[in-house]
Amino acid sequence: MAGSAAFARGEAYAAAGVVTLLGEDAGHLVAVVRGSEDYRVRLHGSGTRFGGDCTCPAYDRDGWCKHLVAAALAANAAPIEVPDYREPIRAHLLSLGATALADMLLDLGSKSGEAMRPISGSTPPTSRSATAAGSSAVP
Repeated sequence: MAGSAAFARGEAYAAAGVVTLLGEDAGHLVAVVRGSEDYRVRLHGSGTRFGGDCTCPAYDRDGWCKHLVAAALAANAAPIEVPDYREPIRAHLLSLGATALADMLLDLGSKSGEAMRPISGSTPPTSRSATAAGSSAVP
């Protein structure tokens, strides 16, 4: 689980209202937490037995992060039914057409090497794998 520093920072994130609960996906609660970047969080479980994953470098390094804490606290404070914001987004994306979607994905990929992985099948050298090899960037 999160250490005391990650927990305190996650509490501050939740209190600041930077968590957007997107809905459920295959038994996971999906959220986006705005920090230095937007990070995607997936939580599963309930009560004191839960886990998840996050797209931030701290999760890759430590296995837990402030974003998971923030999302868990926001989920606990949410109404019983978390609205599913993904379906309207999906409908909008489907209405754009292939060319607009391709342009959008390529633009996103140019901003984040990690975002290119599912598109290209590999991670460009400027991605998180290069960061993990020796950068001291703080999430």
